[in-house]
Amino acid sequence: MQPTKVSVITVVYNGVAYIEKAIQSVLAQSYDNIEYIIIDNQSTDGTLEIVEKYKDKITVISESDNGIYHAMNKGIALVSGELIGILNSDDWYEPNAVKLIVDAYYENPSYDVFHGLLKCVDTGGNLTKVIGHHFGFLRKGMIEHPTCFLHRRVYDKLIFDTQYKAAGDYDFMLRVLEQGFTFFFLAQPIASFRSGGISTSFIAAKETLAVQRKHNLISIFKKIILTNYFKVKLRH
Repeated sequence: MQPTKVSVITVVYNGVAYIEKAIQSVLAQSYDNIEYIIIDNQSTDGTLEIVEKYKDKITVISESDNGIYHAMNKGIALVSGELIGILNSDDWYEPNAVKLIVDAYYENPSYDVFHGLLKCVDTGGNLTKVIGHHFGFLRKGMIEHPTCFLHRRVYDKLIFDTQYKAAGDYDFMLRVLEQGFTFFFLAQPIASFRSGGISTSFIAAKETLAVQRKHNLISIFKKIILTNYFKVKLRH
């Protein structure tokens, strides 16, 4: 039987500081049948020179895009794998991450979303904590997106909403849940996440609130508290 093909997408713009670690973590996987595509927003800081070193092992698309989620949608439209993962340009996979995901898929082929534990590191790459949430946590916040691998059938039905700058993955995953797709959680480290990006910014927090409102996940009391909080933040 042909091994399951796995596609990995990395979206990058001026990511020269960390992109090589991300690339190497994909190419060094213990699982072989991986298609890797990088969607670059015409970087000008040396990112493309680094990517060029690996051109025989990856596919690179470098052209203008309309934000991170537009770029992710472009990548999804291009890949051909049965399982699809999205790795941030400043994050990286554990060496056996893809094999763990594929093994879980072989044992549980009816599931749609496979995800696991995420190692959180500071800007220097030092481990600060390990986190992991089951899909039920989505009512409170996003699960660990860098660890997620989705079956192609999910992306055949849903794409990212490009109106968002930072919380589009949260909105997307809530829609995945609402559509009845199923989640399988592995209690094993899959990826490392570097703090300090847009996902930990004020924009992300504000958009997360908007997503929760959209999906009717915020109580009236919580709406009042959070709305006042953001008003204060904006004044300062």
